[in-house]
Amino acid sequence: MPPAAAGLLHRIEQQVLTPVAEVVLAAGFFLFIWGLVKFLWDIEEGSGQTEGKQHMFWGVMGMLIMVSIWGIIGLMLGTFGINSTSTLTDVNRANSTVNTVQFGR
Repeated sequence: MPPAAAGLLHRIEQQVLTPVAEVVLAAGFFLFIWGLVKFLWDIEEGSGQTEGKQHMFWGVMGMLIMVSIWGIIGLMLGTFGINSTSTLTDVNRANSTVNTVQFGR
């Protein structure tokens, strides 16, 4: 894979996918906690328990989905041989080669 394409994929992963996954993972965690609080708060009434169970279930599902997506992204990056250190080094090396060829530095 050309260094420029690897650098682009790495930047997309670092600046878009990772922050979105972290926000959704945090939202799933807080939904789970809210469901647990709702479940325990309404333990005697019974009506809030069903709603609390649903919040906990969907919170756990959201967290599992985000962890799975992180695993898939890691698998793809590993398959294409992209990691944070080699990608940046390759891109810098390619840029310095281009500068040397074009400008004779």
